[in-house]
Amino acid sequence: MYKMIIADDESFVRDAFKMVINKHFPQIRIVAEAQTGREAIERASEYNPNLMIMDVKMPGINGLQAISEIKKINPETRFIVLTAYDYFKYAKEALSLSVDEYILKPARKERIIESVGKVLGIIEEVKSKKNQELELKERLSNVLPVLESEFALSMVFGDVERINQMDYPKLLGKSFDAGYSMVLDFNITESKSRDMIKSMLISKVRDLLIMFFNARVGYCIISPVFSSRIAVFFPEDGINDIDEIRMISIDLAKSLIKKIQDELEIMPSVGIGGLHKGIGGLIESYNEANLAVSSKTQSVSHVDDIEIKRIDTSYSLKLERQLCEKIRQNDKYDALATFKELYFSIITWETRDITNKMCELMVVLTRIPLEFEMESAANRFFDDTERKKILMFESKQEIYEWCASKIQRLVSHLADSKITNTEDDIILSAARFIETNYMHEITLEDVAKAVNVSPYYLSKLFKSQMSQNFIDFLTDLRVDAAKKRIPDSNVSIKEICYEVGYNDPNYFTRVFKKVTGQTPLEYRQANKSTGSEGK
Repeated sequence: MYKMIIADDESFVRDAFKMVINKHFPQIRIVAEAQTGREAIERASEYNPNLMIMDVKMPGINGLQAISEIKKINPETRFIVLTAYDYFKYAKEALSLSVDEYILKPARKERIIESVGKVLGIIEEVKSKKNQELELKERLSNVLPVLESEFALSMVFGDVERINQMDYPKLLGKSFDAGYSMVLDFNITESKSRDMIKSMLISKVRDLLIMFFNARVGYCIISPVFSSRIAVFFPEDGINDIDEIRMISIDLAKSLIKKIQDELEIMPSVGIGGLHKGIGGLIESYNEANLAVSSKTQSVSHVDDIEIKRIDTSYSLKLERQLCEKIRQNDKYDALATFKELYFSIITWETRDITNKMCELMVVLTRIPLEFEMESAANRFFDDTERKKILMFESKQEIYEWCASKIQRLVSHLADSKITNTEDDIILSAARFIETNYMHEITLEDVAKAVNVSPYYLSKLFKSQMSQNFIDFLTDLRVDAAKKRIPDSNVSIKEICYEVGYNDPNYFTRVFKKVTGQTPLEYRQANKSTGSEGK
């Protein structure tokens, strides 16, 4: 129902308009009338109408002056101007006030119907656009965490090409003119504590970080867990006040550690990188934070405060074994993250020594395709041609990028060579897990953990094997479950909403209608005669 006010100093004109509108527009309710401009302003303030018919020439404040004041109170009110020929000189001023329609006195019934109909159309179009914007915002609120995770992982892997290709800053609505990074290391060592802490990292720590930083900083991006570490990226407007930001970041990290200790009883280390310009600078800051947290000098280490000579620069065979295992599991993200940690643990070595060590690592990795009876791939992986390539590099960055690219291609090659049944088993297990747990609050990360693959890999499997994404699959399950329960009038729609995994009845109604074309109540009404339809 739309609210209307009619403002004209002549009562017979107001009565004529009321008669036409009441007869032809049942969706409009005339909530008030006004005889003067001042009275029109007062009624508009009181009733907040959707539409006003306003006579230009009224005693005291004229109609256009009244429109100007009313727009300050309620910018969304639409106006039809009513004027005689003598006063059409006001048309230019009315145009500047965004008046939607004009009716010349004496008003004909056809013209009233035409003008009101047009303005109603405008109101409904604006309302539809607002609903679309709200729906888009709702969708973006679901997509945004995924984009942030992808961007964070691209930063962790130094994948500038993907960042530029996807244009993450534009998608996220942030400029990243400058920024700094933190890396939290949860120091997972022994196998028992590793499983326990890793489970906690996935289920609790990231949520705690989101709440902690939302309450203290304007905006930051938190990465998924990789190799027992979490990276946090803080965009800044510029590189002014470097010393102040350094102190703020250290205090922030100390408060964070205390919060994690108090609530989760685990003790992470935090490394902080310097403040740098642009995306490239933010990646450099991440590398510095990684270096700082690896120094293990204290619970919070800023890159400016560490001494390189105090860092343990011995080559980690443990990380090498973890890297091999991640490659065998086709876990590209964790494999690259583990390699990055391994590489940066020896970053202070001479370039020649790093080259030699990476040659040794490539030989070790050559054995993996042999385990899968891929002799041809093993022979090509690090042959004489490939060895000559790595020996030509002069910078540590070039060596790192080349090795990371080799590892990425190896993981992809192993994944492509697996038989389709393996993928079928994974997606079948994932579907069973979702069917068992759809009534709970589950995420793609929860399902991925249950079937022992990365969220990224599982997401790709859903699209390729199921021809729909995870969210759509989960939604279909929940809606199907709801359709079976709704015909039972003894159970409220609200109860059914909670039973099938939704926390918000309004959101459940929107989702249900989008899938079925009916609201839950409409569906119940249509099926209550049988009580069994939809099963």
